[in-house]
Amino acid sequence: MLSLVNTDTHVLILGEPGTGKEVVAKSIWDLYRKIIDKEFNPFDCGQFDPNLIISELFGYEKDAFTGANQKKVGIVEINNGRMLYLDEIGNIPIQNQGVFLRFLQFGEWKRVGATKTNRSNIQVIAATNRDIYDNNIFRADLKDRFHEIITLPPLREREGDVPLLTDHFLSINNRNVSFDNSVYEKLEQFSWPGNVRELNMWVSRICRKYKDIQLVWDEIPDALKPEEIKYSSGFEFPEL
Repeated sequence: MLSLVNTDTHVLILGEPGTGKEVVAKSIWDLYRKIIDKEFNPFDCGQFDPNLIISELFGYEKDAFTGANQKKVGIVEINNGRMLYLDEIGNIPIQNQGVFLRFLQFGEWKRVGATKTNRSNIQVIAATNRDIYDNNIFRADLKDRFHEIITLPPLREREGDVPLLTDHFLSINNRNVSFDNSVYEKLEQFSWPGNVRELNMWVSRICRKYKDIQLVWDEIPDALKPEEIKYSSGFEFPEL
């Protein structure tokens, strides 16, 4: 899928929390933007009051609203010419998504309280853990402004990835800890509701306790074992 992306491609990444959406965004930046951008630029829409997201993105003029005591330059203007990673775009109120949609399609935007239209050349990589087809959260045409949509399945549907990811996280922790096959077999039986992030944290906990050892499942204390067996998800991202 990343082979279809270039420096002009707007990409929407869908997936449950912890599935690695930001990892994919950083991979796009590494492949296509690292040599031309100064840095990877994330903006978490979930960190702001939903009613303030548009003013944070596009800025505002002095006296545009109560408390706007001076002009503010927005994230979009600051990062003109670069890639911008927008996490949790489902927090943008649906009544404000038309402004965001026009920015995606034409690169046009206005500061809140301004009449002048500005243009920016920005590659947008956006992500959400919410249902893009829920018309109570997203405008139906918002997804159509992205050139590519990438769906990341939850870890419970990626059994073959669990051993590979586990080995990767073991190597990162650099404690010379390894697992017997009994551990991998058990790990594939758990649901991992926190997905890749939860597996990473679990491996880190094991590595904080042990060093220079190969562990079998029965040697791991119950207090350190994952708790939830697999279950059926109540929501699945549809095929695109």
